[in-house]
Amino acid sequence: FGKQALHDLIKKEVNDIAWTPGELHKSLLELPWSDVLTTNWDTLLERASSEVHKPIYNIVTKQEDLSSARSPRIVKLHGTIDITKDLIFTQEDFRKYPQQNAAFVNFSRQVFIENELCLLGFSGDDPNFRQWTGWVRDHLATHSRRIYLVGALRLNAAKRKYLESINVAPIDLNDLVTDYDDHDLRHLEATKIFIQELHKLKPKQI
Repeated sequence: FGKQALHDLIKKEVNDIAWTPGELHKSLLELPWSDVLTTNWDTLLERASSEVHKPIYNIVTKQEDLSSARSPRIVKLHGTIDITKDLIFTQEDFRKYPQQNAAFVNFSRQVFIENELCLLGFSGDDPNFRQWTGWVRDHLATHSRRIYLVGALRLNAAKRKYLESINVAPIDLNDLVTDYDDHDLRHLEATKIFIQELHKLKPKQI
């Protein structure tokens, strides 16, 4: 039905303004990240960042913003509802992404080269993510920085072995949240546990 019909459907189904950031968003952003990259279309992280006074985040919604925004940044790699013209969603969008979003691709590769990555609320199956991490592995080989995938993952041996083979270290917290029957609740509680532990380990100010 065309791109506009798809975007209208997304806006209808993902009613961004009807949701408000939770304490978990704020707690996440209070940690000293170098940058925060997200493929989500909503504005929950941006709105949560307005309540966080240290660190101060710059918001990057389009490629042109990269030249003026300084770290730490919240970078919207796949677009933002009601703000950007395009949202990355279809197979064709992913195919054209390297050509149409070359600045984001180069930026992401640089982030992958310079930093350990922590993936939250993410399966690691995103086509762009696999392409970028593959590029880093091809060029840096054993010198690639580690990527940590965190959550209530419920990984079997084969999936764990596959992730490790592409330089992703899974931190599976599923055993800590088995009391919850609902998948979303397990994911939420596992994320809470992880962020709380990071706050305990956060370096104290001199």
